[in-house]
Amino acid sequence: MQFQFHGHEVHVFRLSLDPATGQRQRTNLGMIDKTALTVSATLKANCSPAELAEIDRWLANRQRLAQLRAELAARTLPEQIQQVAQWLSTTEPDEQTRRLAEDIRANWQRLRTALQQRDLL
Repeated sequence: MQFQFHGHEVHVFRLSLDPATGQRQRTNLGMIDKTALTVSATLKANCSPAELAEIDRWLANRQRLAQLRAELAARTLPEQIQQVAQWLSTTEPDEQTRRLAEDIRANWQRLRTALQQRDLL
């Protein structure tokens, strides 16, 4: 199977050989919503049980990768905050840094909420 990313979708293809020509063929089986990691009904209908098992393994690997990225972000965040503070202390404020500050503030508020919900703050 082959997984090809297109925006917020992952198209799933079956790879096979054309018996007449011996050429490799790609058959589009359906798609997966990349953000929700959900399999479309079309994809489910077009796949064999073995192919669905392969898709499930692929999804599990993608979910594990997302978890590892989140953990890495959390573990490196204190150092990144220090670097941002140092950079901001030497940077002249302009429209771009003001927008960046708003984005940082909004995300900091979401992080504070998550920390409070988990009794970590």
